[in-house]
Amino acid sequence: MKIKNKNISNFYAMLTILLWSAVFVFTKILLIKFNSSEVGFIRYFFASAALIIVVIIKKIPLPAVKDFPMFIIGGATGFVIYVYTFNNAAALMNSGTCSLIITTAPIITAFLASFVYKEKVSIAGWITILLQFSGIIIMTTWNKDISINQGIIWMLLASGSLSIYNIIQRYLSKKGYAAIQIAAYCIFSGTILLGFNAPEIIKKFSAFGRKELIAAIYLGVLAGALAYFSWSKAIELTEKTSNITNYMFFIPVTTSIIGYFVEGEILPMSSIAGGSIILISFVIYIIGNK
Repeated sequence: MKIKNKNISNFYAMLTILLWSAVFVFTKILLIKFNSSEVGFIRYFFASAALIIVVIIKKIPLPAVKDFPMFIIGGATGFVIYVYTFNNAAALMNSGTCSLIITTAPIITAFLASFVYKEKVSIAGWITILLQFSGIIIMTTWNKDISINQGIIWMLLASGSLSIYNIIQRYLSKKGYAAIQIAAYCIFSGTILLGFNAPEIIKKFSAFGRKELIAAIYLGVLAGALAYFSWSKAIELTEKTSNITNYMFFIPVTTSIIGYFVEGEILPMSSIAGGSIILISFVIYIIGNK
């Protein structure tokens, strides 16, 4: 059963990473006409709309009243703070630099999990995590595709808030909440907290063309509702939080591959070299944790 759960959790984690890989592109489309917090509300409004249907059809129960605060904190860290800081960073930096900084989240999460849940990562595990991070550095600095500005601070804050959200998900999962409950009610909380943007977005409704609508649907329904459910499911099934958050190192790799097949972009040597290091390090990490 452990092996089966591990395989399923790995599947859900990889599905999430594939869905998140195009977030940079679609976010920049919406940032042309909306500010960062408005983009956040748009994204999670669409996510909430999809999840409300699921909650009604599946008759998913409300969380216990005593756990409401944790779901609200989850909504604040995983969506409000994360989206605001992430979008501010995306507006100031190129995708390469964003990819580099956001991949500090697995490292921060591993540190937090080791303190909060006593999930010990071996020395070999830390070495492979750092090797994966070095692969990201190679990918983003090989051709000097990096921008140094205040966006780095915003992205570090985004990385920190996402790490806290991962820890909260683990907490709620340990309390017996299903992945769909965690994803749905955290997203609902985040959407409500971002609701102050609704009046301004209504005024800008005419700015929604076909391109913006497609971006909003992708970010909300696929990279939002579906991706956060699969991420929660992966964390629910894994033995250690770091086993799943390590998949975040693949985001720049999968983004480059998607760009190659969909956009016809040239796959640079930096992506091949850095991606190879990430893949080899990840395989070593998985073998070492068997």
